[in-house]
Order: sequence, then structure tokens, then C-alpha cells
Amino acid sequence: SGKMTGKGRISWASGATYEGDFSGNYLHGFGTFTGSDGSLYTGGWRMNSQHGIGRKQYQNSDVYDGCWKEGKREGSGRYAWSNSNMYIGSWKNGKMSGRGVMKWLNGDLFDGFWSNGLRHGTGCYRFADGGYYFGTWTKGFKDGQGTFYPTGNKHSARRKSSADKNGEKKKRLLVHSSSVNTENSVRPHVRRSHSEKISNTL
Repeated sequence: SGKMTGKGRISWASGATYEGDFSGNYLHGFGTFTGSDGSLYTGGWRMNSQHGIGRKQYQNSDVYDGCWKEGKREGSGRYAWSNSNMYIGSWKNGKMSGRGVMKWLNGDLFDGFWSNGLRHGTGCYRFADGGYYFGTWTKGFKDGQGTFYPTGNKHSARRKSSADKNGEKKKRLLVHSSSVNTENSVRPHVRRSHSEKISNTL
């Protein structure tokens, strides 16, 4: 029939290569794909798409280890940015979605729910200095009231409200967010003021 089945290697004019399993002319089974951009994927394939468990190192040295579905990150996985930020949790359609933990290089950590690459739902934000903020996020931003536990004083929580003066506004603004490009590496967009103070709108 002339169709490629079994193990083999193929190269494209672009410089991309694939070495691994084929079935009926499809990349299907287990194999390694080196992109023309220098990216490298090793893992499962189904009908020419990354599918199953796989590891991809992107051109910018970001690395994703986890589940794939029809060429996109889906299921559970770990994404490590080249700047040492890391997300471990659920993915859907290439974006952080469901329960997950994000840890930033500065030591801050968010454990909670995500949707479409943004914090969405309940979660706990832990500051590098040991303080905690429990609350709800909508599309990446705090929504409604939350509870802040200052460093070393976890029993005397301060409720956030418009009645607060300047007492708790010295903590950094909780607006770390990540926007995920479904085709390429995940590009976090960090929006923080220089003073990193909590806004009056909490």
C-alpha cells in the first residue's frame, strides 16, 4: 500500500524532524518531534497530534511535562518557565484550567482554581513573607471580600472592606496573572505596581 507503518524517521524542508512510531502514514504511537524553531517534543502521538503523556521544551526553554489531547495541553501537567516560575495542575484546551498551584520566582504562591489561563474561583495566595490571603478571583482579579492573615499572626485575620484605612494596604497587589497562548509557550503577564500595595477596592 506504500503507507508508513512501524518505526521510522521523517524530515521536512523546514528543518523539522520526527523519529518514532507511524501507523498508516500518521505520526502515531510514541516519538520525538524537533520543530524548525528548535522546540522538542517527546511523547505520545495520535493521528499526527501530540496526544497522551509528553514533554515539550519550547524555543524559549520553557518546559511542559504532562498530558496532551489532540495537540494541546489538557489534563494534568507541570509547566516550568525559563525564569523559574512554575505551575502544577489542570489544563484544558492548552490553558491553565481547574485546580492548580502557581509558584513565582519571588516565593509567592497561589493555590486555587483557574479558568482559561487566569485565576478564577476560590483560592489562597501565600506571600513570600508568610502572609496569606484567602478569597475569590474572577478572570484573574480579586472579586469581593477576602481574608488576609498577616505574617506570624494567623489567628487575628483582618477582613478587607472599604472601612479599612491604610493599615493593611502595605501588602503587595495581588494581580499576578498568566495568559496562555495555545499554540506556543505560556507567556505570563505580571501586572504589579512598583510599591506593590493592595488597592482600595478590596
